[in-house]
Order: sequence, then C-alpha cells, then structure tokens
Amino acid sequence: MNEQVDNLAGTSLKGFLASLVSSIVFAAIFLIAFILLRTKLRRFYEPRANIETLPEEKKIEPLSRRPWAWLPPVLVLFLHKKRIIEKSGMDAYYFIRFIGMVLVIFAPALLLTWPILLPLNRVGGIGSNPPSDITPVKGLDQYSFSNVDRSNTDRYWAHLVLAWLFVIWICIVVTYELHHFVRTRQNWLLSPKHRQKASATTILVTGIPKHLLDTKSLRELFSPLPGGVKNIWLNRKFAGLLNTINQRDAISRRLEGAVVMLQQRAHKKQSTQDLQRPQHRLPIASWMFSFPNWMLIGKKVDTIDWCKAELARLNPEILEKQANPNDFEPMNSAFIQFHRQISAHMAVQSVSYHKAMAMTPSYLELSPQDVLWDNMQMLWWERYIWIVGVWGLVVALVISYVIPVTFIGSLSHLTSLIELLPFLEFLNNAPSWTQGLITGLLPTLLIAIILALVPLLMRLGGRLQGWPNKSVVSLKVQNMYFLFLFVQVFLVVTISSGVTALIDTAIANPSQIPQLLATNLPKASNFFYSYLLLQGISGSAGDLLSLWSLFIFYFNKMSDSTPRSKWKQQNTLRNLTWGTKFPSVTNFAAIGIIYSIIAPLIMLFVIVAFILFAISNCYNFYYVYDFATDTGGLSYPTALMQLFTGVYFLELCLTGLFFLVRNADGSGVPCKIQGILMVVLLVLTIVFQVMVYRTYRPLAEFLPLDLNKDTREIADGEEALLSRSATDTQDGSYDENKETRHDANIAEMDIESSVSREEREVLLLEAFKHEALRRREPVLWIPRDALGVGEEQIEGLPEGVHATLQGAFLDEKGKARYEEGVFPPDYVRSDDFLL
Repeated sequence: MNEQVDNLAGTSLKGFLASLVSSIVFAAIFLIAFILLRTKLRRFYEPRANIETLPEEKKIEPLSRRPWAWLPPVLVLFLHKKRIIEKSGMDAYYFIRFIGMVLVIFAPALLLTWPILLPLNRVGGIGSNPPSDITPVKGLDQYSFSNVDRSNTDRYWAHLVLAWLFVIWICIVVTYELHHFVRTRQNWLLSPKHRQKASATTILVTGIPKHLLDTKSLRELFSPLPGGVKNIWLNRKFAGLLNTINQRDAISRRLEGAVVMLQQRAHKKQSTQDLQRPQHRLPIASWMFSFPNWMLIGKKVDTIDWCKAELARLNPEILEKQANPNDFEPMNSAFIQFHRQISAHMAVQSVSYHKAMAMTPSYLELSPQDVLWDNMQMLWWERYIWIVGVWGLVVALVISYVIPVTFIGSLSHLTSLIELLPFLEFLNNAPSWTQGLITGLLPTLLIAIILALVPLLMRLGGRLQGWPNKSVVSLKVQNMYFLFLFVQVFLVVTISSGVTALIDTAIANPSQIPQLLATNLPKASNFFYSYLLLQGISGSAGDLLSLWSLFIFYFNKMSDSTPRSKWKQQNTLRNLTWGTKFPSVTNFAAIGIIYSIIAPLIMLFVIVAFILFAISNCYNFYYVYDFATDTGGLSYPTALMQLFTGVYFLELCLTGLFFLVRNADGSGVPCKIQGILMVVLLVLTIVFQVMVYRTYRPLAEFLPLDLNKDTREIADGEEALLSRSATDTQDGSYDENKETRHDANIAEMDIESSVSREEREVLLLEAFKHEALRRREPVLWIPRDALGVGEEQIEGLPEGVHATLQGAFLDEKGKARYEEGVFPPDYVRSDDFLL
C-alpha cells in the first residue's frame, strides 16, 4: 500500500515528462511537415495570396519560399495587430488581442509570484518530511499549495496577499481592455468604410403588429428619428419557395454531374455509341429529395432526362412566384434602413410600441450576408420554446459527458484508480515510462478526441434557437460552448482527478477528510500541465499543418467532377466561426487563473501555450481563413466577462482550502481569517464585474450622441474616396444576360471598390429582399469535349433551361477543367459585396 502511494506521488512528474516529450515530438513532426508542404501547397497554406478571384481587401502579399520565411511576418503581425482589422475584421483582431491580454496578465504575475510562492511551497514542506497520516507530496506537487506543512500555516498569508494582488491586476487589465474596445469599436463604426455600408444604417424589427405591417405605417412610426426612414423591406413567408429553389439548384448540379459522367464514359470508349447513361432512383417522398437513396427503392430513371424535365417544370414555376411576392403571407418583421447611422442606433434602443412583446427584439448591424432566412419566420414564443429546448439539450450533453470525462480525469492518478478498480492492477507492473504516458499524455489526448464533435453540435444548437442572424448565433454559441468546456474540462476533471486520489483513504479514516482535500485537490493541476502542453505545443503546430483540413481539401479535389465544383473548391477560403473559437482559449485562460495561486507552475505553461497560440492564429487569420460571421468585435467583451468565471473559482477554491487547513495536531482552523478575506474579495469582485458590465455594455454596442456626425457631410468625402464615376464601371453586376458571365476576368476583382454610390444603391434595393426572391435561374456549365457529347446535351435542353460550354473543357485524361480567369456562367460578382 505504501509503495503504491509512493508511486502515486511521483506519477505527476513522470506524467509531465512523458507529456512534454510527446508534445515536443508531435510538434516537431507537424512543424516540419508544415514547413515542407507550405511552399509546395501554396493554394492550401497561403490561399489569400494565391486565389486571384479574391477581392482586393482580402488579398495579401505572398510569403517567401524560404523554410522559416513565414515566422518573422507573423511575429511582426502580432506586435502590430491592427493590420489584422483590414484583412480579417474586428473579431480576428480582438481574438489576437485577447491572447496578448492573457500574456499581459500572466507574465508580470509569474515574475511576482514565483520568487515568493515556489520557495514557500517547496522548502520545509510535507514532501520533505511527510506525516504518517498524510499522503506524501512529491514531484511537481511540491511546488503547490498542498505542500505547505501544517506547522507553517502562517505562510498562507503570502497566498492571500498574492491572490488579492492578482485579482486586482486582472480587474485593471480588463477595465483597460474594455476602455480600449469601446474606443476602437466606436472609431470602426464611424469610419467611412463602415458607414457607407447598409449594415451601418439598417435594423431588423421583429414582432410587428399586423396593423403596422405596411411601409407607410412603419415610415410614420420611425419618422421622428433624425433623417427619417430611407428604405423598408417587409418580410414574407417564402420558406416553401426557398425549398423549391434549393431543390431546383440541386437538380441542376446533379444534371451537370450526370453530363460530365456521360462525357467521361464516351472519352474512355472514344465513341458515343452504346453509352451507359447515368441513372438514379427517385425518393419515395418529395421531402427526402436531398437525402441519398441508400435503400435501393423507388423508381429508377435516366438521370439526364429526368433532370431536364424537372428543370423545365420548376424554372417557370419559380419565376412566376418570384414575380408575385405579394401573393405570399407577410411575416411579422421588416428591415428598415435610415438615412443616418445614429437613427438606427436610436431605433434599436427605443420602446417602439405600447404593448408587451411587440416590436421587439430589434437587431442592429445586419448585412444581407448575415441574415438566416430560415429563422425569419419564427414567432417570439416559438423562439423561446426552442431556446429552452436547446439549453435543455446542452445540459443533457454536459451530463452525458460527465462519466467519460470523469474516467479520463482519474487516469492522472493511476494508483488510486487501480485501488478503486482492481481489474486494472496489471498496470502496476508496467514500466515507469508507460505509466507516465497513461497519466500524462493519454488523458489529454482522450479529452481532445471526445470533445471534437461538440463544436458542431453547439453551432447546430445556436441555429435551432431561431436567431435571425449569424452574428447573434455566434454570440449565443460562445456562451453555450464556454459553459460546456468549463464544466467538462475544469470542474469534472478537477473533481475526478483530485477526489479519486483520496476516496480509498477517506473511507478508512473519515476524520482526515478536510486535510486530505486540502492536500489532494491541488494535485488536479497535474492534468492541466499536460493539457496545456499538448494544446499549446503540439496543438498549435497541428493548427498550422491543418492535417484534417488538408485531407478534406484533397478528398474534395479528387471527388469533385464538374467545372463548377472544381471552381468553387479552388476559389473558396476555409471558414472559421467565432462562437466555438473564442471559448477554447477563454477556458484555458480561466483554468490558468484558477490554479495561478494554488499551483503557480501553471503560469509558465499558460504563457508558453498562449505565445504559440498567437503564432499559429496570426498566421491562419492573415493567410488562410475567411470569416463568414463578423460580430464587429462583440465576442471580445463576452470573452472578458467569461474570464471572471476563472476569477470566481480561484476565490472559491482558495476560500475552501483556507478553511480546510488544520494545525499540526489536526485541530482548529488556523487560516479562517484568510478564508474570510477571500470571501470579501469574492464579493468585491462580483460588485466590480456588475459595475463594469453595466458601464461598458451600452457603449460597446451603441453609438453615443456626442460622437454622431451628419452622414450627409461624410457622404461627399466617401463618394470621392470610394468611387471613380458611375460611368467607369462595366461590371455586369446586375446584368440579366447570365450566359455571358464566362467572359468575366481577373481585372473585375477590384470591382467593389469602383462601384459608385448610385450603383451601390441599386444593388442595395435588392440585397435585403428575401433570399428566395434574389436567387437566379441556374445556367448549366458543361465542359467541351472532343466527341461533342456536351454540345449534343445542350442542344437537347428544353425551353427555359440554359447552359454554356464556354470556359470549361474535358482534358486528355477525361477530367473536367475550367479555364484560368473564368467564372461560372451564372456567377454574379455583386452577390459577394459587403453592402
């Protein structure tokens, strides 16, 4: 028994060393692979420098091909973060700034606490001369709170004072960051580039009473606001039409694929005679159209003929419905654009109607690309039902993960786990390095694996809640995912890894429970040493390599068969969502705060991890990713407020540990004054956060009146800055001759910056119409082939179905290709404009 306890005490150091070596090995492999592949696969690792179709505002200069040429620009980028705003937006900038803020919190704290706490914890501690009734403390645990001998309880005053100083320092840094955020966001909102966008002056109003669902009534209602109303778009229930359009577009893509398949079969035979035509089975129900028919039931049809007939039927039906939008039932919402930016901010904050739940909620800073049209039909009471239901599922998910995470956490105290589960006794005979891997590396890997699918579930849950725009969904997902991560990665792991180390002894000697808790709970930090090492060292290198994304990229490249799918795959950036990105680093920072005084060694691991996070994320944000959702930086104050979760648990844990300390003879509570003072600090921290939140929240979201400027005065300057003239531009952005779009070339990529104000207004009138009204009839993009199969299929198209051979061809190997600088025939560049 004593030998097993001794083994347990040393496990933390062996586990740490095993994790360190393994993390470095993995990181070296990932980094070498990244360095070798970066110069060869520039489309994947530097897409922003190699996709010519990107708008100028997203393009960056290519990096040198030298192996380490990527690192200096990334370090410069981290030091000059504001360059990130220009290319990647406010959220990317503030994510990198959050990493820098964490370093600002922990670096001075490490310099202050290490010279004080490490000697106090280590010298003359329990590990030097352990009492017979106390579990020995060895390895890295000797530098933690639990190693202070019971005869030296006066040393805990240092922990108290440093805890107060650390919390005060966090509050100072957070206050400064909120002040900086407010100033930067207000400048961004007032910048000419942002003010000329429709999102700056447009709001979404929901819950509109039926008698106000007309443009005249809404215009009169909001007429008292400065400048009045400019445009109003009433929303209607187009869900059925949108489903039909989606089905039509899917049929169009299937037809393109079937024709290419027929061309390839002809190319292989070098003949058009007796070709096996593509076939498929029809679904047994129309709503199952988008699902693969794995059951091999349903009528078998010729794919090409069936698709042609369906397109001939659906195209005129859709066009007729799009031409008569007033035939559809109105929703209870509308987009309202004002002449002045300040009016939009005032409208959202105003009480617009005298009855409860009417004309609310309202949403600000909406762009057409940000709208989730599928959620627009949801009534307020339906949304609340879905919100409650999704949160219920999140709670169920948290509970369902408790058992596997508890077992994984208990692996960090292997000997105690063996005592509880005797069938694992064979692990006692394993070599020490194997035990080190099991207690150090294995738990961190298993945690990462079982959490891999959770972000997808959280994003799905956010959309199911019924919020009408992606940015709000992102903020809701950020809250849900942080809750999940904090409960599973901190609470469950801490309890399981700490409690399993004392259950057996506690049963035998219940009177020692307080002392056992005080000495064993801090040992849970051993898991987080390994976890931060894995995520910081090998995780950051893995983010650079992006092995899974690389696999998906080349899998799609091999499986894409049509010119359209190949064009899309080559000209689309990988997307990143902030709702699941921010909580991962916020949780690391919170865990570091919690253990900063209890196990001060963790500060070093936090600093190392976040430096590496900064390098990998700066590179990916600037050179690789696109960001479909932009909250305008609002994810940042949310992350700052979530950081206080770590502060509160630091205070609660220290309070509990102080009250658990006993004298050498096991009597009394020598640290009750320290415990009381920690309670006082907890109360003061709560008061501080409430005051800061109430002070800065309105300033973070809305423009104050004193910063408002007349947009009509700025408009003249913007016009000169953003447009050359209305006659300069021949971009075809709203050209109805979709068949000629293949003549577009790379010179058009700077088109958005050359669009005049008048042209932008024309585009804007269409932009906030429902997606079902803006979707265009697809034009089939068929490659040319030497045997004329594609031309024959186009000639056989029914009336109302359009196609082109231009810009695409079948190469000598029978693979479909598209010509450089060519776009799909129905692609319209203005659809991508951030109006």
